[in-house]
Amino acid sequence: MRPKEIVVVSGKGGTGKTLITALLASASETKVICDCDVEAANLHLLLKPEEVSSQRVRLGMVARVDTGACKGCGRCWKTCRFSAIEERNSRAYVIPELCEGCGVCALVCPRPAIEMVEEETGDVLFGQSEWGEILYAELLPGRGSSGRLVSELKGRARKRAMALGCSWLLVDGPPGLGCPVISAVSGADVVVLVVEASLSGISDAQRLLPLLRRFDVDILGVANKCGISEDLDRQLEGWLEEESIPLVVKIPFSPDIARLYGNAIPPKDLVDISALANRIQ
Repeated sequence: MRPKEIVVVSGKGGTGKTLITALLASASETKVICDCDVEAANLHLLLKPEEVSSQRVRLGMVARVDTGACKGCGRCWKTCRFSAIEERNSRAYVIPELCEGCGVCALVCPRPAIEMVEEETGDVLFGQSEWGEILYAELLPGRGSSGRLVSELKGRARKRAMALGCSWLLVDGPPGLGCPVISAVSGADVVVLVVEASLSGISDAQRLLPLLRRFDVDILGVANKCGISEDLDRQLEGWLEEESIPLVVKIPFSPDIARLYGNAIPPKDLVDISALANRIQ
């Protein structure tokens, strides 16, 4: 049976996505947990998995120049729109950090002296925590394949959840609204939109919503750090109501929650998310 996919997103970092994901992890007996923030994964810091294993994956392509065959005609560096090839000693030189792997340079090279080779993208990690099996990934510095790595990671988590017969695949989504978010939300059944009660939190959630609307997915709202400003609380709730997004959980700003969270302890006794878990069920 296909597990229900729940993806927690926000539009910005620091809103409480990982907090909500960790708390939801305690609400289902059978689930696989996946942290899709491949550039700064931190869910494992809360769930503290043991027996972690890793696997290096190659998902991107990068151009490689055969300097012996290259005659320095210049077609490649004149064609590359990413400025990833430059002339050095009358030969083409690839700057790997800038190469997007599009392959145009290999197409225009008359020799040919350029080939596209697989590039190491990052590491996929597996571990077993008290609250379930967790998968996460670490993108290698300078790599531009974060969306592909998220897709690979989530695909593996989905297969694992199906093999175990889990009822949930619980995903801690990446911040922002770029390719990693698109990869994380693709195939989801439920999206939990965590909105911080601040100007930036509301603004970024508003920017993210049109993207989420493009997917056939139920959207549930969680308001975090409420109570600091009544005006912002009303603005947040009014926007969710206007967009027909159910506000399922309101979490007040609390130094006690922040203290536990800062010490990598999920504050499950201070935050009641049973209404959210029941809604997802």
